[in-house]
Amino acid sequence: MACDLAPAELLRYLEGKLPQAAATAVELHLGRCESCQAEALLPAEFAAMLQARLPAPPVPAALARQLHAAHSPLPRAEAFPSSAESRFPWRRWLASPWTPRLAMAAVVAVLLLIPARGFWKAPAVAQEAATRHAGHLPFWGGPMPGCCQDLRLAVGAILDAPSAGERIPDLGAVGLDFVAATRCAGPTTVNLICYRTAAGEFFSLYMSDQVAEQFQAHPRRPGEPSRYRVQDSDVTLWARNGFLYQWVGPHGSSAYDQALALLHGPESTGWRPSQ
Repeated sequence: MACDLAPAELLRYLEGKLPQAAATAVELHLGRCESCQAEALLPAEFAAMLQARLPAPPVPAALARQLHAAHSPLPRAEAFPSSAESRFPWRRWLASPWTPRLAMAAVVAVLLLIPARGFWKAPAVAQEAATRHAGHLPFWGGPMPGCCQDLRLAVGAILDAPSAGERIPDLGAVGLDFVAATRCAGPTTVNLICYRTAAGEFFSLYMSDQVAEQFQAHPRRPGEPSRYRVQDSDVTLWARNGFLYQWVGPHGSSAYDQALALLHGPESTGWRPSQ
């Protein structure tokens, strides 16, 4: 039930500044208002006295401090007596000098975790890359899947659309051998470059201009790659030259990070043809 007693009128009553008729009306209100009584602002003896409509005695000092603290726009910490603190422990917490420090620490923690949240919640483009990689694994070393066109290119060759002008990277320095280069017409068309290690680990590099804007709109630090764990695969995404690059490989592979260091290096590594 809402209380229609104005705080200013209650304060004037406590200060003895109300006319007799208005003071009597306030007393009657305090005696029957469930909202005021639910907040435990009135001692039981005072409430009973008001209900009996007895003449108003001097307001107890403790009650005055409690009512001032509840209705004043800027309550002071010393305005709360020990009984109020036991009923409303959050008031003591808000008055603590540590409260703003803890709030700031929480904000900083959230800001630091935002870039890392991708490890748990991958965007659709990363999930698509991992699904495409898993779907192609059974075909490497055998017949080309129906979604792919064999480009019949070698390491260092220049690719056409959807990543026109990019070269097929050479990752032999970190133990990854080139397997094949295809144009895969899956949910989005990509140039797909497959690599493998001597131990039989397969890796996929996708390059395309069809999903770069989708990745740019995903929350991340500008200019930095975004890495995700999707089931048993690691997926790293980055945008450069108007293309989106997707590097996919088995989770926990040391070759994955070594190759990524080469792939995400500066443009002077020879990805693009000489101008």
